[in-house]
Amino acid sequence: MCTDASVEESSHYGSKRVDSVLLRITKHQNNCICHVTLPKTVTNFTIYMSKHDLMQSAAPEIQNCGLAVDVENVDISNTSRSLPPIECTSGTDVRSIVLGGNGLRLKSRIINGNFSRGYCMQIYRNEAIYTCNMNNLPNRAGTDGDWIATNGTQHTSFIECKRYCLDIEACLSVHYEQNYCFVYNRTTSIFSKDNSSYSQKYCIDTKSR
Repeated sequence: MCTDASVEESSHYGSKRVDSVLLRITKHQNNCICHVTLPKTVTNFTIYMSKHDLMQSAAPEIQNCGLAVDVENVDISNTSRSLPPIECTSGTDVRSIVLGGNGLRLKSRIINGNFSRGYCMQIYRNEAIYTCNMNNLPNRAGTDGDWIATNGTQHTSFIECKRYCLDIEACLSVHYEQNYCFVYNRTTSIFSKDNSSYSQKYCIDTKSR
């Protein structure tokens, strides 16, 4: 982020249904600033931000990580409004941000802690190319070793667990048990397990219909 480099996202780039830009923050330095803007013709647009592909290694693992990032929403009159910061283990899960003007301003801020890992944040738009649903299989679970660790509201219920999978492109399936959502970003073998609910995502390409 402490660089003068710039990048422009385009829907013509890549084959993923969600195109994005990546923001790498690797220097332990105050007041590095990054601007994320939209074309002047675009207003009231929702973008999404999370750690890259929701990988644990894309964000610090400790709460006192030495570097935070302040996030501001800047409107058309150049007035800024503070949003929840990116701060070590907080603020890196998926969040939606409604932009009504110029865009976002992100600024690094040194805090107490051990700076050993920076951030790789993904900022993207969510184009509706696929319609996805979840197919439920009661009393089934995925294989240990295939699921990824997550945190957030998806652990509050099976409904939230499935909603999380629908919102995250990399998610292929989930299973829910004992107030925990197990998320699979790769194909997993399923087996019988009492009091567990498995759900697999399936999507239809609406543009090809």
